[in-house]
Amino acid sequence: MITDPEEMSGSPIMTSDRIARTLGEHPIESVLNTPHAYCWKTSGYSGVSKTFYYSQEDAQSFADIWAAYAWLTGVRSNSSFWNFGSKRPMVSGELLELVKDRFVTSGGLYTPIKNGLDFVKALKKASRSTGADVIAGPTIAYYLICRAVRDERYMQESVKRVLENDMHLPSFLARHTSRMVLSGFDSTRLSRTMEQMYIGFSYAEPLSSYMEMIQEHFPNLRMHDVYGSTEVPIIGATLHHEDDALALLMPALYAELADPLEVYKAKKNPDYGVPTIPWYKWEQGMTGELIISRPGTALPLLRYATGDLLEIVDPIRSFIPGTASSYPEEGIEAVPAPAIRVIARSADAIDFETDEEMGSFMGKKIYTPQIQQAILSLPGIVWWELFRVRNGDKGPGPLIFLIYPERIPEDVEGFTETIRKALMYKTPDETETIKSAESMGLLEIRITHPEAFAEIQSEILDKIDSSSLGQLKPRHIFTVKDRIDFSRKTSRKLVRALR
Repeated sequence: MITDPEEMSGSPIMTSDRIARTLGEHPIESVLNTPHAYCWKTSGYSGVSKTFYYSQEDAQSFADIWAAYAWLTGVRSNSSFWNFGSKRPMVSGELLELVKDRFVTSGGLYTPIKNGLDFVKALKKASRSTGADVIAGPTIAYYLICRAVRDERYMQESVKRVLENDMHLPSFLARHTSRMVLSGFDSTRLSRTMEQMYIGFSYAEPLSSYMEMIQEHFPNLRMHDVYGSTEVPIIGATLHHEDDALALLMPALYAELADPLEVYKAKKNPDYGVPTIPWYKWEQGMTGELIISRPGTALPLLRYATGDLLEIVDPIRSFIPGTASSYPEEGIEAVPAPAIRVIARSADAIDFETDEEMGSFMGKKIYTPQIQQAILSLPGIVWWELFRVRNGDKGPGPLIFLIYPERIPEDVEGFTETIRKALMYKTPDETETIKSAESMGLLEIRITHPEAFAEIQSEILDKIDSSSLGQLKPRHIFTVKDRIDFSRKTSRKLVRALR
């Protein structure tokens, strides 16, 4: 029995793969400590669905934690809610309903989403409503709402693709049917509904890449980023809407940092003891994989490797329980809430050939958020993709960017050069990966025709049908073996390339 947290360092850890394997190989009743009331899923970081089991007591505990956090950000019992999380068995929608039950609400909307048409129905319902004070849903959904209120044709094209892909209607019939499906949807009224909302919660992926667009469309909406997983539905969150760091919600869990390489060894050898640094010994700038322990009556976690690589922004930050204010005055007892930032998946630090959101070039790594920060500072770009070409034993292959413009630029060459400079000088890339590629003549930028973005939209809508809303967004970074492989994977997108 562990009587001192210090004793945990060096003991074996628990991984997602090991949990899934145990659950799959043994009867559920023999694995769980108590019978479960909830079986929740997410599609996982890589799109592979994960299942976790909770008792009634476990679920109520998480709802209490979520509700306490919501109260700190300004949610009150007279607030109205719009919950557009996913349908069961996905975790988001049902858990948010349990949270809402903690408040005596003044009404609102519950629009659980499973597929593309569910999302359209949700927006139609919202556009006919008087709105709500608080809105909660996956980050990508805010992006889709912004597109919908800006351009009603976007919604019609999206519905048309759903009808073509899912119901296999011919194009001419899908176009007319999409108008019928959208009957009653009013983008102007949806915009007014959104303008009434003053608190927004997002989850499933970082909010930072979308903040500029959300603030442009809905400047009154104070957005809060929530970080969690299937195994630990709420790990951290922003206490203040202007904060770009997450507060680790310490009362709900015990946190440690580990060297990703040590965790990798433990995955190969389950008996290997992983040394860690407990949260109260963290220092500013420290990085490592987050290891979590938390109580639970059905399936507790002891030293669970989250797979997330953290940076410690402020190890001693705390807040006053009665407010969301950080750095309380002397003499007032405060709750520890170390400021953290999720910077990558830990697999990225180990395996250059990982399938996750990381690219590498001659041993240097670059992550989606770094490129996103540079690309989204430019107007007129709706999407981007990066292809690293391996090139076999013929030396380093190129880094090829596909840029999806909102419309055809008046000066394609000038547009391309602006992007090139942004990638080289606005990407927060300490290893100067892109500059290295450029200096070697291996940085290539292709501008697609605006219609090519329909391919990305189709991927988004396909993912709505197959997984949690938290994983709607297609990947940005890919590794291909050679130029032939690149051409094969991008031919439909580049058939009418502008450059």
